[in-house]
Amino acid sequence: MVRQLDTRAIFTRLFLTWRVLGVIDWPFHRHLRLVYDILTNTVVTVCFPLHLLVGIVFSTNQEEFFTNTVQGIASVSCVLKHVLYRFRMREMQRINEILGQLDDRVRTNEDYDYYKHHMERPCNFMVNFFTRCYFAVSIMALVTALFTGKLLYPAFIPLQWRTSVFKYAMTLLYQFTSVSLQAVQNIANDAYGPVVLCMLSGQVHPLSNSMSRVGHDKPDSVEDNYKELSLCIEDHKLLMSTTMAAESMASARYIVQFGGTCKTGYSFFTVIQSMK
Repeated sequence: MVRQLDTRAIFTRLFLTWRVLGVIDWPFHRHLRLVYDILTNTVVTVCFPLHLLVGIVFSTNQEEFFTNTVQGIASVSCVLKHVLYRFRMREMQRINEILGQLDDRVRTNEDYDYYKHHMERPCNFMVNFFTRCYFAVSIMALVTALFTGKLLYPAFIPLQWRTSVFKYAMTLLYQFTSVSLQAVQNIANDAYGPVVLCMLSGQVHPLSNSMSRVGHDKPDSVEDNYKELSLCIEDHKLLMSTTMAAESMASARYIVQFGGTCKTGYSFFTVIQSMK
């Protein structure tokens, strides 16, 4: 019995992150999702990077200036990548549907085993890697803040958080919640491109196997062989057009990532020069 391929299962956790961020409709309450989406974008997408950037102006020493600059640039880059993907969610869902169509063409256990070893494993590794790294950053920042009695990031806070334990706890809660949700944004931003390109490139292998079987499975049936070859050609066209769409989405994110990295490096160089 041929086992059914399901490459879309890889994207379950990635689409869960978009649901956590309020981008994808919730199955139980659509209007509540809109309220949650607006609140999340106000608190995390707008206010969190803003309070880091304003903190640069109010920095009292080079350490605070450098910390706020680096974290502010990283936060703004995360927001830009989030916006770029947010408005292409329909395309992402369409790519998932196309992957389902290509899965239906897999007819041998050999192709299924290839998927399990060469596609599913590296994709799961990438998703797990991004998830652990980003959440490790937020958790370590919280632990450091609790041990030192400082904030996660020395940004601009309108509250006098040093005057009471309650204000300090509320400030820590805000920063930790915001940076955790930005970690979710980064998981969705950074993992989707490599995973979808890995899935699409992996689909080339079963497609090539299908083409190699044309004329061999049914050597005497010219009409059936013609239909099989036509389907392979259509699948190839579909695969190429989908790959171009995925590359277009991923390339915009890489431009933002490259720009943010260059700006962070320039800020670091500027601080080092000023210290000499």
